[in-house]
Amino acid sequence: MNTRPRRALRLPAVGALALLLAACPPGGQTTETDSESDSETVSVTISDSDSDTGDPPLTDCERYVACYQAAIPDNDGMIPGKYGDDGSCWQGTAAEQAKCRDDCETGLLQYHIAFPDLEECALPPTDVTFTIGEALIEDTFDPFSPVTYRELADGDTVTVVLGGQGLLMFPIGMRGMNFETSPDPIDFDNPKMPIIDLTFDVDGFNIGAGGHFFRLANYPVYFKPIDGGALEHLYVTMIVPDELPFDQCPNLDGASAHLEITLWTYENPPVKQEINLKLAASSDDCGGGYDSGPTDTDSGGPTDTDTGPPPPDTDTSTGP
Repeated sequence: MNTRPRRALRLPAVGALALLLAACPPGGQTTETDSESDSETVSVTISDSDSDTGDPPLTDCERYVACYQAAIPDNDGMIPGKYGDDGSCWQGTAAEQAKCRDDCETGLLQYHIAFPDLEECALPPTDVTFTIGEALIEDTFDPFSPVTYRELADGDTVTVVLGGQGLLMFPIGMRGMNFETSPDPIDFDNPKMPIIDLTFDVDGFNIGAGGHFFRLANYPVYFKPIDGGALEHLYVTMIVPDELPFDQCPNLDGASAHLEITLWTYENPPVKQEINLKLAASSDDCGGGYDSGPTDTDSGGPTDTDTGPPPPDTDTSTGP
């Protein structure tokens, strides 16, 4: 895709989008927001046709025009007339031409979402990669506890844990390569800060926001450099919905789940990973029945039964 600093595009629902695209070109119509609870999950297809043929890579505008013509064969020629090789876009100033290239990038992504099965609307190739893993936290009550990344494969099991604030959660980490990230972990306005859309669905338990077990939309995630040129986001806390009573946490044990994460990075098309999982949620995993704090009675935590010396005898009885 062409280069420009930007945040993740927030797009309208696909059903409405398919109707709107035929009538309107994208220029100046896409808006960006920091969060949007009703955002659609983006399904992404990446084209590898350029590398297969050995031809020079297509520009965003060439892709956009071809996609538009395939999606709307009975079109009025407005898009090709503006963004095509001899289009009016290329008669303007350098700034106007740059805006046209931005329009093509936005238009291609919108049409790809509306017409995901059209080969002409596939997004350009990218070398951005990332994997999903379970974050194994040695002590969830210690904010500085060591964390081990365990890469997940389809069908693997992830275990619920009780966090230090008394919340049940599934901690999920990510590792990636071939993209830039913000040097400051809390500079969420930096266009290089990666963003994710995440949905976690659990069979029989999709009682959280938006009809999912857990969901994040337009969520910034800091990736720090690690060995070998890789980048790592320590973990996202996928919190068990409040609608599931604490004592029913063990009912999650053995449930089937599906996790989808779409990663948006600076100057790259989005990349999506999805994985099927099983859940582990024994009584011990769920905190042993405690709402918060360690269950070890020698830990000095909220459940510590060592309360010091017994209180003084206040019995005033005068009997034997």
